[in-house]
Amino acid sequence: MRTFLYIFCLFPLLCFSQVRTPMNFTDEDGLKQGDWKVRYDNSQVIRYTGKFKDDQPIGEFKYYYSTGVLSAIMKFNNNNAYATMYHENGRVLSVGKYTNQLRDSVWYFFNDRKELLNSEDYVEGKIHGKQFIYYPVDPNVEGIKIMEMYNYSEGIKHGIWEHYYDNGHLKAKGKYKYGSKHGEEFYYFSNGQIDLSGFYKNGNKTGLWIYYGEDGAKKKEIYYKNGKLLEGKELELYLKQVKAKKDKLKSE
Repeated sequence: MRTFLYIFCLFPLLCFSQVRTPMNFTDEDGLKQGDWKVRYDNSQVIRYTGKFKDDQPIGEFKYYYSTGVLSAIMKFNNNNAYATMYHENGRVLSVGKYTNQLRDSVWYFFNDRKELLNSEDYVEGKIHGKQFIYYPVDPNVEGIKIMEMYNYSEGIKHGIWEHYYDNGHLKAKGKYKYGSKHGEEFYYFSNGQIDLSGFYKNGNKTGLWIYYGEDGAKKKEIYYKNGKLLEGKELELYLKQVKAKKDKLKSE
């Protein structure tokens, strides 16, 4: 009889020790704990599911569109989160990593036909490094074809850029200086011959621009000043000024 009473008294303690944290629980300090399932306002549609510890997401979270379709899977590990985003048709939209809730490292972006569109390097939430834009083909079938390449510095285009034909041949190249085109640019025919060349200064076309034929012969010369095409008397005055500067340099 004593054994029975002992077990009977112990049973509530055993049950209590096995009680799980209730769903959507916030502790006395206002911190989320345990499993959460959150719905859209005034709706039974789930917005996200996941688990918290001391208000920090841990493990796998799933997010949903208001239609109920899966929109993202995030896998949290300390300050990092590895993300896969989805189009509403279920195909992958983007893949990448967050660090401290900011995009980090290489991200890949796809259209809703699962074609790779572009890849970008991120540092602290800003594009920093190279951005590649691709011809829209299924990389699993046809391979990757680069259409455009840019360099970025803290979210701003800076450095060499290049455009390519779909056969991989160079189509154009130039430079950016903190968001503005700056320096010499070249455009090419598909056979590799120069089509057009000229200069930019702080985002504006400047100086001599030359058009060529596919045989490499010059076809046309035009001049710009501060982005404006020069013609007539403005062009005559500009050419005189250029000549005067050249003569002065020679005489020094």
